[in-house]
Amino acid sequence: MFLERVATAMEGWAKVNRNSIGDIWFKQISKEVKAYLNRENPTTPEVMGFALWCFNTVSHFGVLAGLGPNEVKLHSIPKNLDEGSTKRLLQLCAACLSLQYSTEK
Repeated sequence: MFLERVATAMEGWAKVNRNSIGDIWFKQISKEVKAYLNRENPTTPEVMGFALWCFNTVSHFGVLAGLGPNEVKLHSIPKNLDEGSTKRLLQLCAACLSLQYSTEK
C-alpha cells in the first residue's frame, strides 16, 4: 500500500514537473518507479529506501525540506516546481519513514 502510493505520487510529481526537470530525468524517474512497482512483497526497508530515494530526487531539484517519521519541515520549493504535488510526495515519504516503528519484521 505505501509503496504504491508513494510511487504514484512520484510519478505524478515527475509528470507535473516534466518541463522543469527535463526529459532525461523524467524517463529515469519513470524507469525507477516501474522497477519498484514490479517488486513482489517489498520489505519495510525497501519501501523506506524508495521513499528516501524520492526525497533525495526532489531535493536534487532545489526543494529544501527536513523529513522525519510523520513530519515534514518544508523550507522552500523553487518557483518552477509544482507546490501541491511536491508537498503530497513529501508527506507520503514521511509516512513511509514511520514504517520503521512497525512491529512487522
